[in-house]
Amino acid sequence: FFCNPKHLLDPKITKITGITDDMLKDQKPFIAHLDRLNEFFLGTKRMFAHNLGFDRKILKFELERLDKVTSFPWPYEHTCTVEVGQRVWGKMRKLGDIYEELFEEKIAGAHRSINDVEATLRIIEWYAKEGRILQALQKGWHQACFWCRDICRLRCHRPFQTSRQSDGISCLQQ
Repeated sequence: FFCNPKHLLDPKITKITGITDDMLKDQKPFIAHLDRLNEFFLGTKRMFAHNLGFDRKILKFELERLDKVTSFPWPYEHTCTVEVGQRVWGKMRKLGDIYEELFEEKIAGAHRSINDVEATLRIIEWYAKEGRILQALQKGWHQACFWCRDICRLRCHRPFQTSRQSDGISCLQQ
């Protein structure tokens, strides 16, 4: 889902994501989605995302503005594919660059929630196959929440639990 940040977007955000002020003007603010986010995260033990630290900071910022940080059901285990990737590649890399190197194709519709989440999932599966995050996967990664950077930059979040039916992936949508 999109949220109205109640301010104009930095032009850099529009350039990166293609999301415009016009697309957000009629959207609900973050607080309108908070109950659904709480319900979704309640009982979730793990979060996986590309650049997870950034996404956590954005969520924490929004929760602080509402005095809800301590009451939010934060998952206690976090795995960031940027951090895992630093061990694999020896440097920080963009989601699209990793994806293109591993799968020899670009992310179709990059910087859109579902597409970035599916790309992140595919990278996580590759890391798991290569033994890079085996411990996390053995602990039940299918309960993880996947966050998308482009939506989080706009103070909106689109969490997922592990998209294909056979994997038990479900999506929190509007």
